[in-house]
Amino acid sequence: MLDIIQELNQSPGKMLTAGVIGVGMAGSRFVEAIQYLQKNAPESIKLSWVCDINAKALQKQADKGIPAYDDYKKALTDAPVDCIFACVNDVYHFDILQYIKDSNIPFRRIISEKPLTDTAERSQIVASRYNNQDISLNYVMRYSPIVADFLKFKHQHGLQITRAEYQWWKDRVNDPRTTPGVKSEACHPLELIIYMAGLEPTAKNPTPYKVKQVGGIYTDYAIDGDDIMGEVHATLNINNGVTVSGSASFITKDKRRLVTLWATDKRGNKYRANFNFDDPGQDDDSLTITRLGPKRQIVFKNSYHQADLPKGLGGNSRIVRFIG
Repeated sequence: MLDIIQELNQSPGKMLTAGVIGVGMAGSRFVEAIQYLQKNAPESIKLSWVCDINAKALQKQADKGIPAYDDYKKALTDAPVDCIFACVNDVYHFDILQYIKDSNIPFRRIISEKPLTDTAERSQIVASRYNNQDISLNYVMRYSPIVADFLKFKHQHGLQITRAEYQWWKDRVNDPRTTPGVKSEACHPLELIIYMAGLEPTAKNPTPYKVKQVGGIYTDYAIDGDDIMGEVHATLNINNGVTVSGSASFITKDKRRLVTLWATDKRGNKYRANFNFDDPGQDDDSLTITRLGPKRQIVFKNSYHQADLPKGLGGNSRIVRFIG
């Protein structure tokens, strides 16, 4: 699990340059994360510019002294950077990715919000034009310290995951932001479970799972009034025989980011690992591992809190680890 700066293998004294396209809620967090690294690891990465068509959002960044563009084509042409952060709505990713290739824009890595594009057909076109190492998707939950805790415990005890469940909910009823639907939320726990099971996609096995059953609810919960998927329930089998089931929703009152893994060790002991992310706030993560049997025993318990993080890191710690 290499972060972007390590993976690009910067030479001492030579920092990466970055540009952020889209400085709404997601993009602003990337701006803050880059600036945190720029301050605390000064030879790692530098924010060269930001871009947005929203004048208010752009001005907010320009007021910090960051060079600002309202046209991503001009930004990419006038000031090429090593790392291009695409933090606009999913429906605009495809046009940006096409422009970069069509115009031979130089770059070392594109970091995109997820999902990569708004349709499977567009994703296939992108996959045909880019190499796997060209693009990193913003799957940052794996950078939570509770994931590292579990993987260490899994290795120490020789655990084999046998089943997984998830609930990934938030309330976006009447949310003014454009959205392609809950698929942008559902992909987070699925990617995380596949990662913790040790089955990351490869060139030979780009889809290490099979969808067995899917059901969803289409609704006009978004403020634009169009019917889009607001909730999805899915059952999948990942390639090592593990069944994954759960739900993701944009139309529930409660926010939940829960994952449960069931596992066995070499002696046949059974375990349940309960992950709770961002509860009550961002970066407030906890993990409890219970050994099951006639006498259930909590064998591992740990939690992390935003309040304990260094100044400027709270709420963005996973993104900072992802970048550098």
